[in-house]
Amino acid sequence: MFVVGFEAILVRLYTSNHRPVYICSMYHPPDKKSDYIELLGTPLEILKATHRNTPPLIIIAGDFNYPQLCWHSDDVVEPVDAASSAFLDIYDCFA
Repeated sequence: MFVVGFEAILVRLYTSNHRPVYICSMYHPPDKKSDYIELLGTPLEILKATHRNTPPLIIIAGDFNYPQLCWHSDDVVEPVDAASSAFLDIYDCFA
């Protein structure tokens, strides 16, 4: 999978029961706007369409550069900018 202008590595693994696991490591430069993080939705949509019958496990980690979000708690504070809001929208769609 290749998304122009997006810094991420996506690796596919298979578990012993043949369920695919995708691990995505990404970097979100602090100077990028909300349209950058929206690019994350593209590979996630492709994976969702590819695995309609059995959704894969998708792990996304990396440097997101959203200091205003509370990362160590389930309590999500209200995002203060468009990029944080876009990230939370993607998270809600695929979580």
